[in-house]
Amino acid sequence: MSDKQIRILTYALMCVGLAVGSYYTYYNVYHYEVKVVEKEEDKDDHEGHDHDPIPTEAEQFVTAAELDTNNAELQLRAGRSLHIQGDVRQALPFYERYERTNELSADVASEIGTLYWKLHKGLNAVKYFSKALRTDSNHVNSLYGLGIVSMTIGETPIAEKYFTKVIALEPEGELSENAKGLIEKLKNKN
Repeated sequence: MSDKQIRILTYALMCVGLAVGSYYTYYNVYHYEVKVVEKEEDKDDHEGHDHDPIPTEAEQFVTAAELDTNNAELQLRAGRSLHIQGDVRQALPFYERYERTNELSADVASEIGTLYWKLHKGLNAVKYFSKALRTDSNHVNSLYGLGIVSMTIGETPIAEKYFTKVIALEPEGELSENAKGLIEKLKNKN
């Protein structure tokens, strides 16, 4: 089952659990299973009871990853979950733990580059985008990231080169559309 399918199933079960009222959804991050567990206090009157909120997927992965710092898969999932919800600064240590024990794929290296870019650490961003391109010289996200970094520091010809390659590799993609707009912006600026 893919990560996306797991998230959709978890969300659907959470909605069902909330609608029924006597169940809540528990996402077991160790075995990647979804379970519905009956809560004792839901059998009683709801007034006067404080209910703990259901932890988010990111919170569940973070908790599991902090308990098992040697589990690279959990580190990556926690980092990605935090990154998706916008907790860039908190996501980075999980990616770093993952990197200590694993060779970075182009996708993961690019994700780390994006985190550094969002933290305004351009040199680190370039380092990781470049690592991604050493693994896959046509990695569109990394080419786009290097184009953004180059554009930001005023290296217009280099930025245009990266954006042009993004367009050539993925003419119909979202990044390609963004790259076309940025090339136009660069040309109008000159």
